[in-house]
Amino acid sequence: MWTSIKECYSESARFARAWPLLFALPLAAELAQHFVEYRIGMFASVEAMVALDGDPSRMTFGVVKVVTLLVFSYWVNRWLAYGGDGRRPVLGDRRSAFLFAWVVALGLVTGGLQLFGGALLRPFGASDRMVLGVGLVFVSVMMAIDIYLTAWKVGAALGNGRLTIPASFRIMRGNFWWSLGFYIVMILPLMIAHQLIGGMAPLGRPDTILWPILIVDSLLVAYLGTVLAATGYLIARRAAERKGVSLT
Repeated sequence: MWTSIKECYSESARFARAWPLLFALPLAAELAQHFVEYRIGMFASVEAMVALDGDPSRMTFGVVKVVTLLVFSYWVNRWLAYGGDGRRPVLGDRRSAFLFAWVVALGLVTGGLQLFGGALLRPFGASDRMVLGVGLVFVSVMMAIDIYLTAWKVGAALGNGRLTIPASFRIMRGNFWWSLGFYIVMILPLMIAHQLIGGMAPLGRPDTILWPILIVDSLLVAYLGTVLAATGYLIARRAAERKGVSLT
């Protein structure tokens, strides 16, 4: 696993250097959300951050960020697979774009449920504890399903229509626990860093201190998005190789 960890971090950094304009997409999405948070006064105090957490404009840009990260993973996957092959366009083609549109659609549905699921439950009398419990169960179940869908998602980005959802489940069977462990090991340190940096911002700091912190956080989120996409690719590649299947 250590070899895969090093490869994931290093290849993510290489992608950022090779395709800076693509890397700038999640960076810009995160910065835009921070700008909205700044405009509504979310960084004035801890109390303001809590009160404005569900602000509609902030949530709107949260959706934009989720969509950006989903689409961004398409290019990361293609670069990891075809970066050294000049015959294959990293930016994509019609077939792979069509296949990956279904991945984006699924991501929008599940991401939307994570963002707005609480609001859907409250009209039925759900308490804060119930909303939290349902949310934790939903995220856990979706994480497990996402592991089994990894080969399908990567195959779609590479234009491989033979890697259907049933085929993805077959490929990932027997690789679940390694894949889950690798995913957690790759994502958790960057998520903790993101939360720590974000926790430094909303303390009523002057703009000269606040904005450098927000810019660093946005860079971290862009790198996190790259690592997340690369993690999925390496998980799918390992499982496919063990089953003797080609992702492309």
